[in-house]
Amino acid sequence: MLGIVQTSVLTDVANAIRQKNGTAEKYRPGDMAAAVLALDGTSAGAPGTEAYKDVEEGTLSSAVLEDIASAIRTKNGSSEEYLPDELAPAIIALSFDVGLKIRALLLDDGTLELNYRNVRSSSHGGQITEAWEVPVDGYDSPTAPPWMSHSDDVVRIVLDDDLKLSGLQCADWMFYGMESVVEVFNPGALQGVPSVRHLFYNCKSLVTIWADGYQPVEGQLGGAAVSGCSRLIGGRGGTASAGDGTELFNFGESGVLTDPDDDRRQWFRAFLYDDGELVMTAAESPDPGRTLVARDEMCANVSMDHIISWPWKDDHHAVKSATIAEDMASYPVTNTSYWFYEDEDLASVSGISNLTGTRLVRGMFCGCASLVTVDLGGFDPSSLTDVGSMFYQCGALTTIYADSDWELPSDAEGYRTFQDCESLVGGNGTQWSNSKSGGEYLRIDRAGQAGYLTEKS
Repeated sequence: MLGIVQTSVLTDVANAIRQKNGTAEKYRPGDMAAAVLALDGTSAGAPGTEAYKDVEEGTLSSAVLEDIASAIRTKNGSSEEYLPDELAPAIIALSFDVGLKIRALLLDDGTLELNYRNVRSSSHGGQITEAWEVPVDGYDSPTAPPWMSHSDDVVRIVLDDDLKLSGLQCADWMFYGMESVVEVFNPGALQGVPSVRHLFYNCKSLVTIWADGYQPVEGQLGGAAVSGCSRLIGGRGGTASAGDGTELFNFGESGVLTDPDDDRRQWFRAFLYDDGELVMTAAESPDPGRTLVARDEMCANVSMDHIISWPWKDDHHAVKSATIAEDMASYPVTNTSYWFYEDEDLASVSGISNLTGTRLVRGMFCGCASLVTVDLGGFDPSSLTDVGSMFYQCGALTTIYADSDWELPSDAEGYRTFQDCESLVGGNGTQWSNSKSGGEYLRIDRAGQAGYLTEKS
């Protein structure tokens, strides 16, 4: 939209920019917003000034002035609306955080960035909404970092390489208990820091620590660095349960770091609908004709060694049925440990035959008190290595169906597979007994072979 503007307004804006950046640069109206965004407080030399034009007014798109105002708001973090003659004073009033120091920056996209620079600026992009100076000696308690009051707003952490030059002596507690953080970038920026204890302690939503060429530091104190990170999975399948310190900061099968160029994790989706059906699927989007209650991504080829708090775990009674979709057969390996842990109202599960290459089913149905029958027909057990607590405390379970050629590998672990399954009866009449609750009874019940499975006809 075009309008009439006083040329003095633009001259004043240009002079204000030059006053802040110390140059004699000439600016066209359309270049002024970018020039405001480029201001960083590092002025050099005497500013140039421009006299008012002989022409007092002219036609200009209103978008030019709106862009300048938006640039000012980006720099000062305000939501102020500016009249044309207020733009120049607002530019002059801008203040800048300058001086070489460690800063923590909260960006408007949910990023917390730590860097070491001469000016307050971000390498990640986005508007800086809050900034704090970080002391070289770090913090002595989990509540001391000033950004903790915004922890619910932070979904990612970015550590800039320039931190390696900062002389930071302690990163203890820096991101302790930040439960909304999903990913961390570049932990190698802290390689030279002597202590990183409790660095990501209890970051319950943390899934990925992206790293490139990280090298462990001998003698670095890193106790409980990733303790409580129950969803953290490395690019080759390592989890935080394998330890709690920086010894897990590696790219091996037990490490929790992920190389962006070597991420071997495979993800599927779980959708919980308002009718109580939980659907495991390779599809990226839920059924548009249904009301979604909760959703999450789950790793197919990595099985956690402990209980995961998926969104539906906040209400164990939300899940009434579970469907493992046919497209799940596309995954070469799908492990299922603790999938339905203590889903007390889960009454039926379909599609188990769509699981392939499964090794770990520990605790899969543990505490599913409403399950009466389970159909393992079509499921290949030949890869199973751990069936421990698979049906633990399934007190209503009476029948488990399986194909006639079902055979569990002889070396599969099976501690307490059927403990407290007091209603369970095998196909040949074998009654459950607490003295016979191990994984070796995960077999077809037939003459001369006691078991708890019923041959599927």
